[in-house]
Amino acid sequence: MPFLKEFIINEKTKIKLWKVMIGELSPKELNNDEKKLFKLKKSNVLREQFLATRKILALENSDYIITYDLDGKPSLNSEFNISISHSHEIAAL
Repeated sequence: MPFLKEFIINEKTKIKLWKVMIGELSPKELNNDEKKLFKLKKSNVLREQFLATRKILALENSDYIITYDLDGKPSLNSEFNISISHSHEIAAL
């Protein structure tokens, strides 16, 4: 499992990193809305980054769901905020 690192800043702020590896994760665990978003990704790297962010979040709390507003800003179904970032090999929440 390519979970890399967790940085705990304070009780409300964490940073979690995942090493992105093509073909390592499966979209089977995605809900229907996530599957639609997944299919819109144009490359394998973008798909894998998408899956990695969902995997990181599931490790934190499997009840959390990411949704997006009309501008593409992500939010969680909780009192916490979320920020998503990724480069070629690293996904971060």
